[in-house]
Amino acid sequence: MRWKFWIGLLISLFFMFIAFRKIEFRLLGSFLASANYLYLIPVVFIYYLTYVFRAFRWHYLMEPIKSIGFASLFQAVVIGFTANLLLPARIGEFVRAYYIGKAEDVSKSASFATIVIERLLDGFTILTFLIMVLIFLEIPEDNIVIGQLLKKGGYISFLLYVTVIVFLWLLRKYTAKFVSVIERVFGFLPRSFLEKILKLLVSFAEGLHAFRGPRQVAVISAHSLVIWFLNVVVVFMTALAFDISLSLIGSMFVLVMLVFGVMIPSAPGFIGTYHTACLYAFLFYNLPKEKALSIAIVMHATFFFPTIALGLFLIARQKMSLRDMRKWAGEKGGN
Repeated sequence: MRWKFWIGLLISLFFMFIAFRKIEFRLLGSFLASANYLYLIPVVFIYYLTYVFRAFRWHYLMEPIKSIGFASLFQAVVIGFTANLLLPARIGEFVRAYYIGKAEDVSKSASFATIVIERLLDGFTILTFLIMVLIFLEIPEDNIVIGQLLKKGGYISFLLYVTVIVFLWLLRKYTAKFVSVIERVFGFLPRSFLEKILKLLVSFAEGLHAFRGPRQVAVISAHSLVIWFLNVVVVFMTALAFDISLSLIGSMFVLVMLVFGVMIPSAPGFIGTYHTACLYAFLFYNLPKEKALSIAIVMHATFFFPTIALGLFLIARQKMSLRDMRKWAGEKGGN
C-alpha cells in the first residue's frame, strides 16, 4: 500500500505543477475573493443528494442478495467515498463492501460485485454524456485537440466497459464452467490459494444476479442518470458563482473532463488530477488561467470537505477509525 501512496503522491505533485505553473497568485486570489459563494450552498446539498440516490440504487442492486435498509446503505456509501478521499489506492469500494458485509451479514465479495456493476453503470452514463458532447458541442479549430482526446478517451472507455461486461456476463451465466476453466488454467498455483480464488469467484458471481428483468434494469439505470445529472447541475451552479453561465452541454463537457481526469492514479482526494482536468475544461472557454484554476479549487473543495465532514461524523458514530478501514481493505480477499 505504501508504494502506491508514493506513486500517487508524485503523480499529484506533477499535475499540481502543471495547474499552478505561470499563475499570478494575486489574480488567483482576486477571482477567489470575488466569487458569489451563495451559489455553493445548494451545491453541497446536491452532493449529499447524490449519495442518497446512490444508496437507493444500491438497494435495488443488493435486493437479490438481501433487502437492506436505506440507513445502512447510505452510511456505507458516504464512508466509502470518505475512504477514497483520505486513504491511498482508492480503497473506498473495498471499505464499502466490507462495511455492508459486516453490518448486514452478507457476502463481501457479492456486495463488491454489485459495486462493480455500479461503476459500469456510471461509466456508460458518462459515455452517454460524452456522445451528447461530441454531437452538440461546437469545438473551435484552435481547440480541436480536446475533441480528439475526448473521442479517443470515449473509444478506450467503451472497449474497456464492453470487455468487463462480457467477462461478468460469462461469469454470471456459466459460473460453474467458468470456475472450472479457471481451475484448470491456474492449476499450477498452490491448492489453498487457488481454492480461495475459486471461492471468491463463486461468491462474486452471486452478486451479479442483481439484474433480474427489464423493469429493474430501467429503475437502476434511471437512478444512474439522476446521480450524474445532479453532478451536471453542480458544475453549472459552481460556474455561476464565478459569473459564468454554461449551457447543459457545456456543463456535461466539464463533467466528462473531470471524470477522465480522476481516472488517473493520484494521491488521496484526486489532488492535482481533478484540478488540472477542471482547469483545462474551463480554459476551453478562453477564461484567464487564474479564473479557471479558481473554479477548479472551489469545485474540488465543495465536494471534498463536506463529504469528509459527513463521513468522519458517521465513522465516529459507528465507533470506527481510519485504521479500521485500512485493515478492511487489507482483508478485501475475505468473504
